[in-house]
Amino acid sequence: MRCWILLLLLFVMVPGVAAQDAGWPVEERCVGEPTTPSDDWTFDGTLVLTSPGQIHNYQHGWETPRVSVFDPEIAFPLVSPDSRHVLVRDLTVLESHEVSSLYRTTEIRVYDVLDGTVYVIEWPDEFWSGMRGSRRAPIIWLDSEHFLVERTDTDDVDRFYAINSFANDIEEWNNDLIPYTLAVLSISPDSEKGLYLMTIGGGENVWTLYQPGRENYDLPVGFIDLIWNPDSKGMTGITLDRERHEMQLVKIDLSGEITQAILELSPDGERYQVWGWSQDANYLLFQNNTLHVVDYSNQVVVDTCIELSIFPLNTVYAAPDGNQFVFMESPSGPGNPIQILDMDTWERYIVAYHSGGIIGWTAATG
Repeated sequence: MRCWILLLLLFVMVPGVAAQDAGWPVEERCVGEPTTPSDDWTFDGTLVLTSPGQIHNYQHGWETPRVSVFDPEIAFPLVSPDSRHVLVRDLTVLESHEVSSLYRTTEIRVYDVLDGTVYVIEWPDEFWSGMRGSRRAPIIWLDSEHFLVERTDTDDVDRFYAINSFANDIEEWNNDLIPYTLAVLSISPDSEKGLYLMTIGGGENVWTLYQPGRENYDLPVGFIDLIWNPDSKGMTGITLDRERHEMQLVKIDLSGEITQAILELSPDGERYQVWGWSQDANYLLFQNNTLHVVDYSNQVVVDTCIELSIFPLNTVYAAPDGNQFVFMESPSGPGNPIQILDMDTWERYIVAYHSGGIIGWTAATG
């Protein structure tokens, strides 16, 4: 399950970064304009798309995307890690104030993105958005079958619950992996660790690592953004050293030690986005004005020269199998081209058009 963050350039100190290498070389290898793929080119699985109140699918060979789910609450659906299911809640605004609102929810719905099958869990709850996160919190996927929910029960005690909607199984979740709230918790791919983000006075980010059976650990100050590595043994993210005015894309281990300085970045007014990994963990895509590819096999960073707009539903997703990535360049226009970058051919292809966003790429074709 992949989440996007628009990075704020926070001037904080990063211990130890200056001692790292300058990073890997950058090779400009511009990908040409998008074209229509040849008849013998293909992609596997199903692209999962969204528009207000709807979920759409697209598979190779289809003329246009097809609608599979209608639900008025679909705005920012929570997508399972395997992109096969989406989770939505019914939300009613009870009170609205300048900085927060009181919401009521009565049920949680989980949809199969292929055929629209819905699994309904009755879930009465009320919460303030300003006190307990955004409209999308406090629910996160634990794995592709279970999600975690935070709720204030009738005894006025906050509790966490693990729910398997397919088996209608609800259990109270007492696990060291859970911090104070689910709103800013990122679960590792192996579902055994949690990374919790807290922003303290002055806009400083503090990342805390939660591992069941081990003492919680605050990572060194200075990481602006972090995402889990596919093996769950560390993270990749961006650091900023205030005193040296230096910024880097780095890999770290679970202690927060930098194990690889990948690329030096400019901290002056740029916008950066770490998009995510290929399934084989050989490629990492991130935004540095243009789309860049970190090639771990050859230890080189490749600038594709592709400019992507950073907006909520514009995310780069990796193919479930193979070296392909899907994205949209910008949200403008009534029908935006859905493009797939093929790492083997180093070409990008327009496979369809859609007025909405991309939210996943599942291996299932059903």
